[in-house]
Amino acid sequence: MATSVSSIQVSPASRIGQRCPTSGFTGGISDNCSSTVVKPAGTGLEESRGPLAIIATKFSPLASGDLLKVLHFYSPPTDNSSPYFVVTHHNGTGRKKYSHDPVIVLIRDIRGKESLFSLPVHSFQPFAWPAAIPYDLLEDEKFMEVVHSSTREVLHHFLPNIQNVVVFDHTIRKASNTAEMNCPVRKVHIDQTPAAAIARAKLHLSEEEYKAVAEEQVRPRIINVWRPLKPVYDHPLAVAESDSVDSKNLVEFDHVYSDRVGQTYGVKYSAEQRYWYWSGMSPTEGLLLLCYDSGEINGGEEIKDVRCAHAAFEISKPEKDRKERESVEVRRLVIG
Repeated sequence: MATSVSSIQVSPASRIGQRCPTSGFTGGISDNCSSTVVKPAGTGLEESRGPLAIIATKFSPLASGDLLKVLHFYSPPTDNSSPYFVVTHHNGTGRKKYSHDPVIVLIRDIRGKESLFSLPVHSFQPFAWPAAIPYDLLEDEKFMEVVHSSTREVLHHFLPNIQNVVVFDHTIRKASNTAEMNCPVRKVHIDQTPAAAIARAKLHLSEEEYKAVAEEQVRPRIINVWRPLKPVYDHPLAVAESDSVDSKNLVEFDHVYSDRVGQTYGVKYSAEQRYWYWSGMSPTEGLLLLCYDSGEINGGEEIKDVRCAHAAFEISKPEKDRKERESVEVRRLVIG
């Protein structure tokens, strides 16, 4: 059933699934794919599962409402060889053996529908938290100590039955043109494959804890706790409902570090995928992203393959007075 919208301006880029014409694409967005904003009336969660009539409206400085924006999807190497990514710099940049296909996608707004989403079902969960991460401590050596403490409290609050939580990675990101920054990742991806998740467990857990994981006596999960450090005006995070991302559209590739080899999933585009973002996020809000879950029994039904495909996306072209996104993410191995 078509959804009614109020329109101001129709954009030539307002076709879902339109691939952007690019030449020698290296991560930027083609000027031919102009930014659009859509504001359907009555945007309940169930509406994302059916056809939608789209008319675009003008961009507003602080993003709100549903959007038609470019996401970047996995495209295989032209020589059909195995894809890989080699990290060559401390900020996570490096060289890759694959490319990306920029596609215009409908990204619906979580704002006002926060309670509809849950981590074990959708693979992501928005949350509000009374205390923001103190930005004035960003340059302080105690900053990450505060971040880890807050993250631990968040996880124990929303996952009260967990037995153990182990931090294995954290990243502070800022949208910037300088290669020295940890920039938002604009390729749609999943942080860990199941094999990489189990390897993380072996690397970070005690021998006794890992044995329990290997023998499937406990439930291991990897959860990314994503928090903005300032209000988010651009480069918010797009997250996909897990059951809309078919495993056939996931491509595993090695993530090669100086001391080890990890593995992540690239995501190929499919019209069945359903993407969401949380407009105008503040520092007292955050997202839980489920990178890996060994599965659980829920009402007699086993939940499997729940994992969050996600990517940052550009809302508008950079302006001199545009406040770039700054965020911190902490990946934790959760047992129980």
